[in-house]
Amino acid sequence: MNRRRSEFAGEVRRLWPLVGLLLVLPFASAAQRGWSVAVQVTPLAEQTNYPRRVFYPNSDGQIVEPIYLSGIRWATGVQGGFTAQYGFAPGWSVSAGVGYRQFSTQQARLGNDGTTTINSRAVRVPVLLNFQSSKKRLSPYFTVGTLLDFPLSSRVTVRRTDQPVQQLTLDTERGPVFYLMAGAGGRYRFSDRYALVIQPVLNYKAGRFGDSRSHNPAVEVGLQTQVSYSF
Repeated sequence: MNRRRSEFAGEVRRLWPLVGLLLVLPFASAAQRGWSVAVQVTPLAEQTNYPRRVFYPNSDGQIVEPIYLSGIRWATGVQGGFTAQYGFAPGWSVSAGVGYRQFSTQQARLGNDGTTTINSRAVRVPVLLNFQSSKKRLSPYFTVGTLLDFPLSSRVTVRRTDQPVQQLTLDTERGPVFYLMAGAGGRYRFSDRYALVIQPVLNYKAGRFGDSRSHNPAVEVGLQTQVSYSF
């Protein structure tokens, strides 16, 4: 009897690796189907409608002048970052990540004596829902979601005729600032691991919750390009 128990225990011990493998395989296959990471870059153009606003850069002991912004202004910039994506159903996925965006606005100084350039910066966190309409190598690809901007201090460059260039900083109100995002484009699958997504995007600035006094309505348009790797 003891011998049989010993043999049975030995067989069980030999089966444990197989049991473990059977338990791990479903999770591994799910991970291969579901998870991917991506790096993305998006050239952007932004249209902002300013009510009459006055900004005061930090002087740091220098003689500075206020910055006046009013009406519709255009700015160009770029956004880049990383995202992680999880496919929860055929064709559907959610993604989130972190990135950096910067816009540059230039205007003539009062009296046309030089220019003032404002480089606004922010840490951008996307939370998105994606839909791929087919399993073909080339497929339409759609995205909607929310972008959360956490503003950083802006860089201000003042150039005057026959005077040294001034490099200043401009404090910004604390975030987050909410954007609504929509995109439609295409996804091309190079292999089971790598894919390329290109889609025009439209971002609408919803502003800060509970703080409409400093809201400057804005719309961003861009061309998002991302390369993804699936596990």
